[in-house]
Amino acid sequence: MALQYNSLLAFVQLLLPTLRATRQRNLVWLVLGLLQVRDAHLTISEVARAIHTRSSHWHKFKRMYRFLSNLKWSPQDCCDELLPFLLSRFRCNGYLPVIIDQSTLGGRWEVLWASVPFRGRALPIYFRLFTYADIRSDPEGSQTKLEDEFIRAVVRRLPCPADAVLLFDRGYARVSLLRLLAALHVKYVLRVRADTWVCHRRYAGPLSDIPIRRGGLRGGPRSATTSTSAIRPTWLSPATRPPRNRGTC
Repeated sequence: MALQYNSLLAFVQLLLPTLRATRQRNLVWLVLGLLQVRDAHLTISEVARAIHTRSSHWHKFKRMYRFLSNLKWSPQDCCDELLPFLLSRFRCNGYLPVIIDQSTLGGRWEVLWASVPFRGRALPIYFRLFTYADIRSDPEGSQTKLEDEFIRAVVRRLPCPADAVLLFDRGYARVSLLRLLAALHVKYVLRVRADTWVCHRRYAGPLSDIPIRRGGLRGGPRSATTSTSAIRPTWLSPATRPPRNRGTC
């Protein structure tokens, strides 16, 4: 069944009651237009053309352009209202999985996402937009610093951080991140390479040499690493001076 304007407007009003009425209506038209655009032609002109109203194309185009260009409103502002609504309908067994990932838009913009898996999809609960040019132009800027600030912001927004599990891909396997997550007292799963150098109890060497069966567990409950063969929860001790040609984590 296709979404109707009135039903979607009622949902937006329920989810974002503090948003101005004109912006609520514009958001509804934007969503309806995005759902109707074919062949992934996500331009303002195509979105306006997909909106079925009696207004002219030029009028719809200007309306969408002004709405999207308005600096007084941002989709990021909706995240604080979206998360409680989502959690009220999310049923998890013990822990809330939060996926941390990065995407590239249009070959220029980078987006850090925090999302929750929900009925086979990843629903964003927070995001941050940046460009590598902005990082290079800032004398004190770095992607590591930006990622750390993003993770702190995500944890602050979680109603119960102790019940969350942050999920990271191998691109985030760095010592400073593990230290930050330990300081925030949050659980996490971090995917790393099999040749990552680790210190585990009396063992120091590549992760792949730690004896463990497929699906087996070893070590403490706070940290975890995954490989292509098994999920391996373990306490990781950062190696400050690993042998050469070894990754560190």
